Amino acid sequence: MKSGIASETAAIVCMARAIAHGRTVVAFSDPTAIALLSRGQQAEVERIRLGKPPKEWRARIRYEHLMKESQLMVARTVAIDACFLGIVLHYRVHGSVKKRQSVRQFGSMMWRI
Repeated sequence: MKSGIASETAAIVCMARAIAHGRTVVAFSDPTAIALLSRGQQAEVERIRLGKPPKEWRARIRYEHLMKESQLMVARTVAIDACFLGIVLHYRVHGSVKKRQSVRQFGSMMWRI
């Protein structure tokens, strides 16, 4: 990985989040994702958001991969948010006595996601 350049994994995650932004049944929004991408990646995201799968097979594989990644990012984000919200609510109801237990519980739930 080069200094100052995002890894391919980071770029794919960011592109997937940009693709999903504002287009899901669940409340998912990431308006910052598109701004973090290079111009070329932004253009690719915009083409994918049009919803027209490419005919050329390599471009089609990339399209399908990023579409599936966008679904995965939404599911993962919603699950993490729900887990975190549950722990915050638990903490508010039960107070600081259970704080350590809640933090440990959150950590163990995150490993399962």
